[in-house]
Amino acid sequence: MSQQKTKMTEFTQLQELDPASTAQEAAPAILGLEIGPRLQRASQVSEAIDPTHTLPSVEIVNDPSTRVGRGSLVPRPSLIIYNGETIGRCTVVSDNMARARWFNGIEVNEKGKGFGTAAYKTVIEQAMRDGYDFQTHEWSQTEGAKKVWERLAQAGVARVEDEFTPDGNGKFNGRYVVDAVK
Repeated sequence: MSQQKTKMTEFTQLQELDPASTAQEAAPAILGLEIGPRLQRASQVSEAIDPTHTLPSVEIVNDPSTRVGRGSLVPRPSLIIYNGETIGRCTVVSDNMARARWFNGIEVNEKGKGFGTAAYKTVIEQAMRDGYDFQTHEWSQTEGAKKVWERLAQAGVARVEDEFTPDGNGKFNGRYVVDAVK
């Protein structure tokens, strides 16, 4: 009987722990395990891109109608999803040797609602978590892409290697890079 009483007392003592203080004590330990330099960089970039937290939350998912290749240079056709609906398409290219990513085309159905910038934010965050730089495509940029990159540079997220210049065909050449922690 005393053995049962001891067990009940131990159980009761566990129940009497203050959940708030337990969580407060555990939080620093958990954060220390979860927040590495890559995650910190992703968070820093996210905050710089959307400091007011007003961009729509989009997901970038592999397009199920296409196959993703393998190798050192991998284009990944993807869908841009908002509230469960496809609102655009993009191709994210990963250069696994150089540890760099970029868009090889991005198109959203509704312009001016922040979906394009939100897609950039989502892909850049993932690149930072994976330890990949995110950069402009090596060829020309559209006017819309140029504007996004200029906002990223103005927010201190992107480093400008070469300013944008018109290519004579309505697009722009230049090189901007969001550096990852490696």
